[in-house]
Amino acid sequence: MMAFARALLRRPWLLSLGVGLVAAGLAGLVSAHGGDSTLVHGCVNLSGNPRGQLLVYSVPGATGLEGPNSSCGTRGQPLDWSGAGLAGASGAQGPAGSTGAAGATGAVGATGASGPIAHSVIGGTISNIPTTGGTQYSTIFGIDGTAGFEQELTMPSSGTVKNLQVELEGPPGGSPAYEVMVVKNQSATFLACFLVSGATTCGNPNSTVHFATTDTILVGVRLNAGTAMVSQPLHWAVTFVPD
Repeated sequence: MMAFARALLRRPWLLSLGVGLVAAGLAGLVSAHGGDSTLVHGCVNLSGNPRGQLLVYSVPGATGLEGPNSSCGTRGQPLDWSGAGLAGASGAQGPAGSTGAAGATGAVGATGASGPIAHSVIGGTISNIPTTGGTQYSTIFGIDGTAGFEQELTMPSSGTVKNLQVELEGPPGGSPAYEVMVVKNQSATFLACFLVSGATTCGNPNSTVHFATTDTILVGVRLNAGTAMVSQPLHWAVTFVPD
């Protein structure tokens, strides 16, 4: 111990550094040991040495200095300090890291339920229905004539035609019997209805006809019996359900 003291005296700057560090931590010191085993315990000699410095010491194994409830006696005043240093100031925030690699593509979700099939209405008008015989034809949406192949139209989309509805603009007079039919590839189908005994409307909600994109379609009105007094315009419509 004396050798250590002599070494300090030969190096006063070392002792001054130690005393300065102790003085800087006085705010955190707890005196009189106080029984706190988490603190470092020592003694401070308040008597100035020949160089005017304070001496802080701890003598492990010396009676009265070993534990948290020890006393310094004639060695000086008790002095305790924390073994852990004070927390330093927060450092500056570091730069943002680079963007990570893109994650793996997630699994494909299940296919949703199919939506409802859209229905369309198509129709046309036959301006001059026959009064004494023969057949008059209409293409979709309009133009009518007596030569069916001139009015037929190739279906732009495949699907089913159904629910034929027919109406005359007025009574034909007399007692004619008309048949209004959907024609596929220049052949009459079962999708037809009849105007008899002066009736001005008819329909067929039960029969259906399927058309491919290679099939042709037109609508005809034929006078099967009797005669009419007036050639009334005839309007027709059907429902088209695409495949």
